[in-house]
Amino acid sequence: MTYRKKTFTFLFVSLLVGFVGFKLMAAPFSFHRKQTPKIAKGLKWRSDLNAAHRESLKTNKPMLLVFHADWCGYCKKLEATTLSETSMVKYINSSFIPVHLDLDKQPKVARILEVKSIPCSVVLSPDADLLGKVVGFADSKQYRKTLENTKRLYELLQEQHAQ
Repeated sequence: MTYRKKTFTFLFVSLLVGFVGFKLMAAPFSFHRKQTPKIAKGLKWRSDLNAAHRESLKTNKPMLLVFHADWCGYCKKLEATTLSETSMVKYINSSFIPVHLDLDKQPKVARILEVKSIPCSVVLSPDADLLGKVVGFADSKQYRKTLENTKRLYELLQEQHAQ
């Protein structure tokens, strides 16, 4: 093999490895690209917190506040995976009043609820008692377990108030 062929082969392989490496490194950040956010399908999202609170009082269901932002990759991942699973959608819609809040548009609410990073899901009773919080991305098993624990806590609080 001539010197020129070796140099060409080396450059070609280097470029190929660099391109493949770049693609692999960029893959985890694919959720960060400006895209139309994929809101979890099937969930009956509310965006008006006051209206959601009134509905929570009327139905006696806790509110599930999910804080997100358009620039947040893990928020998009949470919505595309965990919050899009059929069983999760059914559970949330039947047990909670789901509220989708943009952190950049609702900074005061986030500050009051001490939301410091996103995604962040906060469960509040109809009386605005904090029942639980999921900070960061969680798979459906973890997320469901936390929601079930908050639901049990709410039921216990209701029993205590009834006595």
